[in-house]
Amino acid sequence: MNNPGIKSAAKRYGCSESTIRRWIEEKAPLDDAEAMKAWIVDRKHAPAGTKAALGMEEGTPLSRARLRKIELETQAIQHKLDVERGKYVLLSKMHEDGIRIGAVLTAELASLLNDMPGSLAGLSEIEVRKILGARVELLKTNIKAQLQKATQ
Repeated sequence: MNNPGIKSAAKRYGCSESTIRRWIEEKAPLDDAEAMKAWIVDRKHAPAGTKAALGMEEGTPLSRARLRKIELETQAIQHKLDVERGKYVLLSKMHEDGIRIGAVLTAELASLLNDMPGSLAGLSEIEVRKILGARVELLKTNIKAQLQKATQ
């Protein structure tokens, strides 16, 4: 005998029609999903499809722990690959580069302070801008060269 209510309940709960018939005999609250979750939890065994259909967690605590361990190991391996591919830069490398750039900038600014006062005396504003512009370009070129040297 084919009962459409049993067929739809079997589909809704991810189990066979014979399981639904047995649950009806056991007074399962088939019309109330929340009550069904509680009813399923009280049982020692329920079809895996039923737990999935009700959004209940699958597996034992041990199997969930193993799965979590595998997920973490996978993330660690992915991170290591990303580092090797250059997606991330090590903090120590950034620190070294910062110190190198700071040293170049400090040396260039010190040189600018030592060289400029005498060479700028008596020049017009346009001439001062031209000389300072050339020194700033030299400073940028030196910093760029140091960065390129650091990445080789």
